[in-house]
Amino acid sequence: MVIAKETSGSCAEDGDPGGPVYTVDSSGRALARGILSGGGGGGGGGGGDNSGGFLDPCHLIFTDIGLANSAFPGKVAWY
Repeated sequence: MVIAKETSGSCAEDGDPGGPVYTVDSSGRALARGILSGGGGGGGGGGGDNSGGFLDPCHLIFTDIGLANSAFPGKVAWY
């Protein structure tokens, strides 16, 4: 499992586990990072709006895409 901080955007909420975790590079391509297990945050110094910020980041807990790729049949598709 990987625990990551997210300092912008919306935090993970109920119903989100199983969804994709990805980053977007400078050219706008989405890069697969993993499968979401849980998370939350963003309710501290940011006013409880469930958005990540520098002072109250969200926390994501996810399975790394490499582990998911080796544990399940098939492979990650590249486009």
